[in-house]
Amino acid sequence: MAKTLTAQWLLTELQNMKILGTDLSRIELSYRFDPDSDVEPITYVGEGIYDAETNNILEEIVFMTDASEYED
Repeated sequence: MAKTLTAQWLLTELQNMKILGTDLSRIELSYRFDPDSDVEPITYVGEGIYDAETNNILEEIVFMTDASEYED
């Protein structure tokens, strides 16, 4: 089974890129299902799942390619 990535992993990778001189404000985020699939731009990030016991602890962040429901 593939390893699920964490927000901490993503943050560390971005910080490492910044240390190496990458201007993160110029980096676009996109998604591919696999190496042969089309690139889909990520247009929204939001809260995903909260813990089942208290519904107060965020357990998942969701990246979306269609954020029309959240746009003004």
